[in-house]
Amino acid sequence: MTGFQTALKRPWPKALTVLILLIFFSPSAYSYHIEDNVIVHAQQGGKLMVLQRYNEAIEEFKIGLRLNPYSSLSASLYNNLGIAYQKTRNFPMAISSYQRAIRIHPNFELYYKNLIQTYADARKLSSARNTMRHILSINPEDSEAWYLMGLIFDKMGEKQDARDAFSRFLKLEPESRLAQSARRYL
Repeated sequence: MTGFQTALKRPWPKALTVLILLIFFSPSAYSYHIEDNVIVHAQQGGKLMVLQRYNEAIEEFKIGLRLNPYSSLSASLYNNLGIAYQKTRNFPMAISSYQRAIRIHPNFELYYKNLIQTYADARKLSSARNTMRHILSINPEDSEAWYLMGLIFDKMGEKQDARDAFSRFLKLEPESRLAQSARRYL
């Protein structure tokens, strides 16, 4: 019998078994941070966007969102997803993505601007304006609707109406982060 065969016949020390289990099967041995994977997919999606491989970028952004829909990157991922959908001319999905980004981070001007640009690209600015008018007829205190209305009017070249909408927004939200942006239109 070889030394190895003899060792196999001896009782295995329980302490050694526990040590092996702790080393090889501990949570830290195989665990990974979901947030790290979200970042990897966000970065991969960004690289694919630069290469104009928008459909592949969409999939990367969606994977990142599925991994952790509540990460600090979610709003940015939805915005990037919106851009990718916009590039593929899938305007309904782009609009939905920007709306999700706005819901998560309602004080970030870029998301609103991207949303309005998508309405323009889809030739739906008039429809968006009518929707905002309807919302404001029901709730004239909806500051977000006033801000969007200002962006819509500005995009349509109706500068005085845009200023009026931004003024209404500022009366409702004078100290918000978006207020800085609204003041630039006055």
